[in-house]
Amino acid sequence: RIDPRQWELEFAAISQTGEAAGHTAREWCRKQKFTAAINAGMFNTDYKTHTGYLRASEHVNSAHATAYKSVAAFGPREGAGLAPFRIFDLDAPGVSMAAILRDYSSAAQNLRLVKRPGTNSWGQQKKKWSEAALGEDSDGRVLFIFSRAPFSMHDLNQRLLSAGIGLVAAQHLEGGPEAQIYLHA
Repeated sequence: RIDPRQWELEFAAISQTGEAAGHTAREWCRKQKFTAAINAGMFNTDYKTHTGYLRASEHVNSAHATAYKSVAAFGPREGAGLAPFRIFDLDAPGVSMAAILRDYSSAAQNLRLVKRPGTNSWGQQKKKWSEAALGEDSDGRVLFIFSRAPFSMHDLNQRLLSAGIGLVAAQHLEGGPEAQIYLHA
């Protein structure tokens, strides 16, 4: 659980650094002096370009907005009086990608797991995998979520929603062996 009023959030990618190969979450923490790291989302087969829209301050990793319904945003523009971090549902009334990009310096579009204000977005399925996810709680805090144990996304969402952590929104970042989290404390 991360209070975005006390911690600075950043995206990091090899498309910013110019490197040829990616890094583990642990390597990103060491290289960028991050306290914690989790996947930013799924990437295309080039291992550089995000599958949804992704902007990290002035750096646009992927300008391609997809049908994904979830956008995590942070770095509100000065004077806007907005929450420092928010997961938006693109199908909610009055929400648009253009408005999010106008109001926040950084945004990542990913598959939605939990729709605000805490509705499981996934139907039951047989397929299971480990999961790295990003959540928001009822106090506007960032939740780095990781499950090494494989679950269907429906079952994982149900467990998270009943865990008493105040989860109101969440998005899928990565699944399977590529899903990573690292905390340096």
